Amino acid sequence: MKWPSKKGEMCGIVVIQFMMAALLMLCACYPLVHDDHAFEILVGIALPSFQEVHLALLAGFALLGTFARRYMYSSLGLNMLLASLLLQWALLCNGFYNILPEAGGRFVVTLASLVRADLTVCTVLISAGLLLGTLTPLQMVVMGIIETAVSTATQRIGTRVIKAADAGGSLYVHMFGAAFGLAAGITVRHGDATAQRRSDTTDSFAMLGTVFLWCLWPTMNAATSVGMAEVSRCMVNTYLAMLSSTVIAFLCSAIFSRRTRFSLVQVQNASLAGGVAVGASCDMVLHPAGAIGVGLVSGFVSSMSYTYLQLFPSYDGQAR
Repeated sequence: MKWPSKKGEMCGIVVIQFMMAALLMLCACYPLVHDDHAFEILVGIALPSFQEVHLALLAGFALLGTFARRYMYSSLGLNMLLASLLLQWALLCNGFYNILPEAGGRFVVTLASLVRADLTVCTVLISAGLLLGTLTPLQMVVMGIIETAVSTATQRIGTRVIKAADAGGSLYVHMFGAAFGLAAGITVRHGDATAQRRSDTTDSFAMLGTVFLWCLWPTMNAATSVGMAEVSRCMVNTYLAMLSSTVIAFLCSAIFSRRTRFSLVQVQNASLAGGVAVGASCDMVLHPAGAIGVGLVSGFVSSMSYTYLQLFPSYDGQAR
């Protein structure tokens, strides 16, 4: 399939934006009951989560994707474009499962629904990080539209039918995003062979993104939890798991590095592995030692995967 030129791609993105606006005009509305006390409670709970999850989405994931030297600046811009456009689509996809008859067959848009949309778009940004230098902006948008629809449907089936608990999004956000990105990369089978080349500057920017996400990850895992006890457990378990995964990431990078020194490239993702791994059970009553154990195992597995899996040839016949 031959894709349009850059001007044609921009026209396509504009058309998609107008379609999103039309769908939101027809299908979305604000809460019908205006209770100032209820809104005060909702804003007090949802506003901090919305601010921190949004910061992680636009700053953390954007900086984390700057590791590729050739696509450092385009990664920052493409991240904002994808987030701005797909957040609207995520609102629609999540809202279609929460249509209220009393609202005239529409769904309600609140701060809580914006938080859920942010977490849904995180799935797409994880996949997009695997496809730098492979897809054009319009192709990224089309992939994101498809992935968002499939992701929300999968989450609906998992939570309502299978009853699989996933408070922090380990299954429905991180694993789904990684699997979808790998499948898309294998399907496309072409791209820039130099897309993954790094430099000290890009690694420093990517490490800054890791620091952002490291600080905001406990709030991301607790964003959809209900009740102060669950929120507290989510944040404590996530924090403890990330402490241990960070330590083991630095140790593994020094032990298995060819020059026996810390490798920022390896630490960038392995230090976050604890927060990802503990997310599915972060609202449960884990012993502090259990959370630390999850972080140790996940940090070790992530470090070893980065060190040795890249030795295998990729789908284009080149070693990663």
